[in-house]
Amino acid sequence: RVQKDFHKGNTSIGGILTSVNRFFSQEHLNFLSKQAYTGGLDFIHYWKEREYFITANFVGSYISGSQEAILRLQRSSARYFQRPDANHLAVDSSLSVISGTGGLIGIGKEGNSKLIAGQKIFWRSPGLDLNDIGYMREADVIGSQSMVGYRETKPGKILRSYSVVFSLDYNWDFAGVPVKGRSELETQFVFNNKWTGQVHLNRFFSARDNRLLRGGYALRTDPYHLIFATLQTDDSRNLSFNLQYNSAWYSDGFSYLQRFAPGIKIRFSSQFSITSQINYEQNQDALQYVTSFGTEQQPIAILGALKQKTLGITIRTGFYFTPDFSLQYYGSPFISTGRYVAFRVVTDPLNESFDQRFYLFRDTETTLADGNYTLTRGSTSYSFPNPDFTMLEFRSNFVARWEYKPGSVFYFVWTHQRNDYRNIFHPAMDDNMDSLFGLYPENMFLIKLNYYFSL
Repeated sequence: RVQKDFHKGNTSIGGILTSVNRFFSQEHLNFLSKQAYTGGLDFIHYWKEREYFITANFVGSYISGSQEAILRLQRSSARYFQRPDANHLAVDSSLSVISGTGGLIGIGKEGNSKLIAGQKIFWRSPGLDLNDIGYMREADVIGSQSMVGYRETKPGKILRSYSVVFSLDYNWDFAGVPVKGRSELETQFVFNNKWTGQVHLNRFFSARDNRLLRGGYALRTDPYHLIFATLQTDDSRNLSFNLQYNSAWYSDGFSYLQRFAPGIKIRFSSQFSITSQINYEQNQDALQYVTSFGTEQQPIAILGALKQKTLGITIRTGFYFTPDFSLQYYGSPFISTGRYVAFRVVTDPLNESFDQRFYLFRDTETTLADGNYTLTRGSTSYSFPNPDFTMLEFRSNFVARWEYKPGSVFYFVWTHQRNDYRNIFHPAMDDNMDSLFGLYPENMFLIKLNYYFSL
């Protein structure tokens, strides 16, 4: 990675190169690429006392390997080349190389002005892949991000500062099909007593989701709304609280989301503090993917109506006995359980009517026996394992740090975890918590020592 600043820091140009090279002869590793190279350039320039800016970046990737490895990349969730209605894509099992490009161009007004605005255009071509050494969720996308807002930093009678921002995002695939659209109204504010809060109001537009069916046809999605809100008391005090809230509502009559996440921070002294966050979520999703039948050219997707409950707790503590010696602890139990109450098969994925996109299996057409569901429609049957689930997980880390001489540090780390996954629905969270701490634990210990040499 290299970077150079010009014009007193108002202009910056940078570049990066990465390389992953794997050397193996075992056939069972042929699903991995052997060479993965990426390169990128970035540029940003400010003017008028950094009030305005223009930015651009470019990235390219080149990956080679066995035909099996490149075929896996073509079918991966980042691109799904096998989608039967994606006429601009095709799976080629003879390829041993895949490459692509991505980038962003943007211009905006920020700085210290009250009025802010910006426009960005980005793209990631279908063949781009950064996941050997980085992370990329999806390719085959062209996007537009627009925003305009107002912010006030002069304290008033109630508020110390506040901002209001409206943004509009649209995504298309490389065939020009709209795959995502969203508008958001965001407000952030700081009270004179140092309490802070924010509210995000989102509306997602109707689009064609080309990922939900996991390599199948693009599925029309209906508009829905989402709200996210937070409130934080004065974090500089010895006792502070925060609360996060999420809610989403849909037009299908079944789906919704409710999430509450209260938190607390206690600073007993300058040497000892503890923070904790509880996350509880209830989620109902009428269109949760279950499995597929048929062929890649004519896939038949089965979706389920999922009812899910999730509970997570995070605890962090820090003991700073001296500037040179400290103890830190992190612990997080996590429980999620879900039950499928109805199943659908996709019949007309782009129909404007929600009910006409699917065939909903009646109770008389749905049987559960020996851990397997069988759905019957006329002379056609589909069988698959019961997708109900209960996931239990606990992870914790304990770290002791001792700087026994300036620049030289000794670490002792203890990692503890418990995991379990079952294809059953168990809604009682207290019983799940008891089961979690009854699981057989895995422990790992690590000692690290570094010594600073003065030359």
